[in-house]
Amino acid sequence: MRLEEYQWILFTSPNGVRIFFERAQAEGIQIPVGTGLKFAVIGSGSRAALKEYSIEADFIPQTYTSRAFALEFVKQAQSGEKILLPRAKQGSRELTRILKEHSYDYEEIFLYDVKGSLRVKQEILEKVDCHVFVSASGVKSFFQQIQELAPGYQFQGNIACIGQVTKEEVERQGFSPRILAQVSDVEGLVESIRIYFEKNIEKTGRKYRCKK
Repeated sequence: MRLEEYQWILFTSPNGVRIFFERAQAEGIQIPVGTGLKFAVIGSGSRAALKEYSIEADFIPQTYTSRAFALEFVKQAQSGEKILLPRAKQGSRELTRILKEHSYDYEEIFLYDVKGSLRVKQEILEKVDCHVFVSASGVKSFFQQIQELAPGYQFQGNIACIGQVTKEEVERQGFSPRILAQVSDVEGLVESIRIYFEKNIEKTGRKYRCKK
């Protein structure tokens, strides 16, 4: 990996930042900071992770979603600049689609693979008041495993999503999320959940249950 060939490195998650730098250190790769290489991150979590390596992000979008990240970034980058995109194998195709549509020269490398497993029993799931999803891949994995491990389970409860892409995947599964983070990061998601439940309790005095 010859980093001097790139003008931008784009990070879409804190995990991507940390795994990238850990791998670079393990392989003895020097990060050419201060030589024209710039760093773009999708949100505050990735920005904080980058700061752990004493690097300040050169670009962060106003809205923390893959689509907004891509659309704002293509206005920032210059024609002819080469982009490195290290991320998860399940990363949003929206980002690369927009880069390609705007004829940007990018190279995508998959640093890690996200695989989950359902570790709670059905009777515990039935008591959950809010299911929280922070990625579209997490949504797919959850509903796939629900169908395999508990085919008779009637999914219910509130659904909270970190961003529009995650929300759309929940909708493809046949459900309507009631909570969408106003700011697409973990802090924004937690705050949106808190506000929703405060308003819900005040207005109805009972929990809302989401039906298919």
